[in-house]
Amino acid sequence: MLGLDGLLGRLALGFEAITLRHARYSLYPFPVVVFAGLGVFYAIRRKRNPSTMRAIYLGFGFLVPLLLVYLFHFYLDPRFLLPALFIVFAAAAYGLVGANKRLKWGWAGFAVIALDAVVAGAIVVQTVAGVLAQTPRQSKLLDDVLAIRPRLTNAVVVSDISLQWLELFAGGDGTEFVGLNCLLTSPVREQTQVEYHLFFLSIKRLKGWTGPIPPILFPPTPDSPKGKLDLAEADQLADEDKKGRPVYLLLLGQATRAYFEELKPEFTEIDRYFTHEKIAHYPEVGLYRLKAR
Repeated sequence: MLGLDGLLGRLALGFEAITLRHARYSLYPFPVVVFAGLGVFYAIRRKRNPSTMRAIYLGFGFLVPLLLVYLFHFYLDPRFLLPALFIVFAAAAYGLVGANKRLKWGWAGFAVIALDAVVAGAIVVQTVAGVLAQTPRQSKLLDDVLAIRPRLTNAVVVSDISLQWLELFAGGDGTEFVGLNCLLTSPVREQTQVEYHLFFLSIKRLKGWTGPIPPILFPPTPDSPKGKLDLAEADQLADEDKKGRPVYLLLLGQATRAYFEELKPEFTEIDRYFTHEKIAHYPEVGLYRLKAR
């Protein structure tokens, strides 16, 4: 809210380190927050309008809990704050009008003029950026997964793609998904298949949490944080194959060499228990049939 994300250029919290691409965010929205503070100050000091006070109490009573969730949540996204930003902008408009009506020459007056200029500049910059923004490209990964989806009917699919993402676009029809691992790694940059939820749920389980978690073929253990073959899960996959239910391995096709080196020991372990046959290959993903040895 203070614009520090853009001002500093990098925001780190827990396991995440997010490098922001546009330094223009340092212009916005901190002057809006300053004016919002002035607006609240003017409204509370004068108490001129009961409806204004009710709006402030209601709006900030909604904003503060959302801000607390945003600050301590493992995934940072400004969308957490959108439902309550109406009160920020309403208070900012109230403060902007009040501050400019009271404008006098002096340091305070120059500060108000500077904030006016920064707000106007931020609005212009953001408007131009929005007008010139490129149309998002079609996801090739989505196209490939949708092409493979008919083969996944009533199958068990082990994958390094986000299980939440797969459930959304390839779920249903009796398909069951199993996480290959829970590495917090992005093998293909610019795409949203990073397995955040499995990673953090696994960390919680290692700390003693007993809640439900999706099945993982290579879950982390205290002696192997990067993952170790779950023999019970491997046996269950083998039993499904013996019953005639298809068991597939769905892998990203454009992984970096570093990510491939991470997966190499896992492939070695899989080959000890299963044979694999290539079923389909696309630029973004590959589908393999696993059969118990």
